[in-house]
Amino acid sequence: IRLIDIENGCLVDSPSPDCEYYALSYVWGGPQKFSSTTATKVEFQQPGSLLPTNTNIPWTIRDFLTIVAALGGRYAWVDSLCIIQDDPNDIRLIVQAMDIIYENATITIVSASGTSAHDGIPGVRPGTRRSMQGREVIHRQALGVPLPPLDEAIDRSTWNSRGWTYQESILSRRMLVFTDSQMHYKCINGCTACEETCEDAYKDANKDAKPQQIASRSELHSYEPKMLVKTVSTDPHHGIHNSISWWVHLVREICRRKTTEPKDRLHALDGILQHLRSLFDNHEFVWGMPTSALDVALLWRPFGESSSSIRSPAIDNSGVVIPSWSWAGWTGEIHY
Repeated sequence: IRLIDIENGCLVDSPSPDCEYYALSYVWGGPQKFSSTTATKVEFQQPGSLLPTNTNIPWTIRDFLTIVAALGGRYAWVDSLCIIQDDPNDIRLIVQAMDIIYENATITIVSASGTSAHDGIPGVRPGTRRSMQGREVIHRQALGVPLPPLDEAIDRSTWNSRGWTYQESILSRRMLVFTDSQMHYKCINGCTACEETCEDAYKDANKDAKPQQIASRSELHSYEPKMLVKTVSTDPHHGIHNSISWWVHLVREICRRKTTEPKDRLHALDGILQHLRSLFDNHEFVWGMPTSALDVALLWRPFGESSSSIRSPAIDNSGVVIPSWSWAGWTGEIHY
């Protein structure tokens, strides 16, 4: 795969199969003027072309590169820059490898704030956090209003409404999630940590300091990482019913999300389906449906009013029209 060399600020081929890199998950918010194409590929391979100081790069990507450098990373992956956007063959090959890209990333940096690539990642630069923690000092005790938990912050974000980000969140082993108010860390094993409360600023404070001065020195600190209960069973003996239920959940979720092009709702699930094959005795998926349980998979129907699903003559990345018997050939939510 192609990667961004943080040190030299340019596109390079991955130096080794086990190369460590950081991936970005974010909202495009429309066509990206600054992206890799057959015309710009050579330019982006020149040292210095992709440094965070380049003002042509959207703020979210610039902030991402800054984060990777601060974490000591050397390489980074961003879809708009590491995929040749006007090369159908390159797009097809990379889309089919999305599971590998996000699963093998050291950490996925998630910008779960804003509505476009130009909004930036809150907290990276001074004054970019859109929501601050309320703080008061009562009887020389600094108190802070609890910040929204991760699930709540994500549920109301534009990032959580997009098709591609669903796959990215599921496939990533570790995520550093930036929301309007704070930063969260979570990993596939259930470990989580976040900024949350007002740190006690009285320890080293001058006894004559005013409450406002003390409160202004109170900074957010992280809770100790803790383990959460896993909600998805890894028991291989749960059988085909558990497999179908998990697949139905994924399909219904992707169908409620938005994609720029109709075909993307199928391809935004490609990486996850590669992993699901093991639950279906390694049988293939055809148009997003398991061949080993095709009789059940065909039983989908539009959700709610019949007009809520519209036939979409989408053409997939291989140039073939998606058939009408597949959920991927329609737009709108579905139900089983």
